Amino acid sequence: MDTILGMAKINWRHCRTAWLIAGIVFLVAGPANYIVWLILDFDDTSLVAMCNYLYLLPVCLGIFVPAQNFHKLMHLGGKRLDFFKSSLLTYVPVCAVVSLLSVVANLTVDRWMVASGEIDAALDLLNAFEFMEHGAVIAFLQMTAFLIFASCAAHTLTLIQGRWYGWVCDAMLVAFICMFAPVKPLLDAMVWFWYMAIFHSMAAVQILFCLAVSAALYWVSSIPIRSRAF
Repeated sequence: MDTILGMAKINWRHCRTAWLIAGIVFLVAGPANYIVWLILDFDDTSLVAMCNYLYLLPVCLGIFVPAQNFHKLMHLGGKRLDFFKSSLLTYVPVCAVVSLLSVVANLTVDRWMVASGEIDAALDLLNAFEFMEHGAVIAFLQMTAFLIFASCAAHTLTLIQGRWYGWVCDAMLVAFICMFAPVKPLLDAMVWFWYMAIFHSMAAVQILFCLAVSAALYWVSSIPIRSRAF
């Protein structure tokens, strides 16, 4: 367990690209957005909630941890299975912290901005996904589960690139995106998937669905990791 935690700490410290991208987006488009708005004093509009920009961080980590750190850790004598476990340990706390910050901001800064009349509404995924209708604690769990799904998807898609099954997956995704609109069964399947992952009226179902899909996607990422040719 110490080795796995050590790898996770390395992932957090030595994935500067992910932190840099998320940090720049957050600082430029987040607080700066509020400051400019208050200075210019626009009327009758809405702002994207500040912490929404932090949702980019788990996805960036899901891309850059396997892209930048896998071979580095293997060259340092790390084990492939330990990297597999440590990556998930890298993503989950970040997803939880980002979700917590988003819920806290939703209940404080964003509501104060609306109540004070500074803005008409704070455009927040927590509200758009209707997570806040279940209360702050459940909304935190729902957003955390969804971000885990997003980071696991990014992690797996990154790891399989350059492999034959990666090209097959890319082709299937492109074909599905191009075909889902005119083909009703594909459209229905897509609508059902996102309904389960985001909009299901029962929070427990949405959380369990995101975690189940995350587990399946993450297991797929073990295929290239186990391959000695990778």
